[in-house]
Amino acid sequence: MKLDQQHLVVVGGSTGIGFATARLALAEGASGVTLIGRSADKLATAKERLADDRVSTGVADVSDAAALSAAFAPLTSIDHVYVSAGTLSAGPIAVTEPAVYAQGVNERIWGNLNVVRVAVPKLKPSGSITFTSGMLSQRPSAGTAITTMLASGVEGLVRALPFEIAPIRVNAVVPGMVDTPLIRSLVGDNTDAALAAEGKRVPIGRAGTAEEVADAVLFLITNKYINGESLYLHGGGRYA
Repeated sequence: MKLDQQHLVVVGGSTGIGFATARLALAEGASGVTLIGRSADKLATAKERLADDRVSTGVADVSDAAALSAAFAPLTSIDHVYVSAGTLSAGPIAVTEPAVYAQGVNERIWGNLNVVRVAVPKLKPSGSITFTSGMLSQRPSAGTAITTMLASGVEGLVRALPFEIAPIRVNAVVPGMVDTPLIRSLVGDNTDAALAAEGKRVPIGRAGTAEEVADAVLFLITNKYINGESLYLHGGGRYA
C-alpha cells in the first residue's frame, strides 16, 4: 500500500477535503492518522466516522502557535503533513471589515507558517508538507482580492520553502470549486446553483469532489520527486 507504515497529520481534518484525505490515507495503509482542528466536537465526529484505532486527534487553531505546538507534542515522528485548515472570505476590500481579512491572514499565512515551525522538527527527512491553495490565485474575479492574495501567498511559500527545509518536500493542491462543507457554509442557500453554474462553465461539466482532491494530495505525498509544485485541479476551468 502507498502509505504503509507512514504517519500522516491532517491539519483541518474533521470535514471536507481534510477528512477525505484522512480516510484515503487509512485505506492506503497509513500506520497512523492524526487529525488536528479547532472544534473538539467535529474532531470527535470525524474520529467516530472513520472508526479506526489508527486515528488520533488534537485540538488547535492554526493561528494559535502555542495550541498548535501542544497538539503536535505527543507526536514523536511524522512522515507527512497535509494542511487543509482555513476559512474563505469574499467581498470588496472597501467594505470588508479589517477583522475579516485579518482572520484570513492569520489562518492562511501565519497558520501555515505555524504548522511549518512545529512540524519540521518531527518530520522524517523523507517526509513532506502539502498545503491547500485555491484557483483564485490563477483566475481572480471581483470581490475575491483577499482570498486571491492569500492563495498566491501559499503558492509562493511552496516555491521557496523547499530550499529551507530540504530534503523535506513541499507542495500544494490548488482546487477549483469543490462541493465541501466550507463552500456550503460560505455560499449558503445558493450553493447548489453555484455548483451547477460551475458545471456549465468548466469543460469537464461539473464541480470537483473532496475525494478527487484527496487523490491529488496522496499523489503529492507519495511521489518522491515532486517538490515545490502547485497542482491545479479545476476540470479545465482555469482556461474557461
